[in-house]
Amino acid sequence: MKMKLCLSILCCTLALTALPLSGQNQKDTVSESILEGVWQHQSPSKDKDGKFFLRPIAFFKTLTKDGKVYNMQIIGYKAVFTHTGTYYITSDSTYVEQIKKSYSNEYLGHDTPMRYKYFPKEKILFMQYWEPRTQTWNPEIWKKVEDMKPEDIPAPAKQKELEK
Repeated sequence: MKMKLCLSILCCTLALTALPLSGQNQKDTVSESILEGVWQHQSPSKDKDGKFFLRPIAFFKTLTKDGKVYNMQIIGYKAVFTHTGTYYITSDSTYVEQIKKSYSNEYLGHDTPMRYKYFPKEKILFMQYWEPRTQTWNPEIWKKVEDMKPEDIPAPAKQKELEK
């Protein structure tokens, strides 16, 4: 079952990164950065002994070299794109996402500022996105997916058990 999930994610990611770049000119491309790649969302958790750890969850973000962003959620055995759009880097610790399609109208047509700090040893990206409704910065933790193999994602029943 895990193999099928990994293959599904691999196929989706390869399809996204292989999109043609026609119509792109040099100024539209994003310079190489640590942001490029596939990232898996992490949830801060504590084990039964109270020790802190990051638990991988079924959300993925892909940032491509040509400035595209794709957010995807695994629901059961299906992959659903929750946001698609573009991004551009504004500094070595900030970038902006422009969402073109979304499951929610909340972020459509708006620039969403993102702040980030990368921890290379752990391959962890700590991000904060601006939430216009609440006027707050909301934190997220992402781990880079290496070798196109996402970390084990608990089956939905197991995940609910972990959340108790």
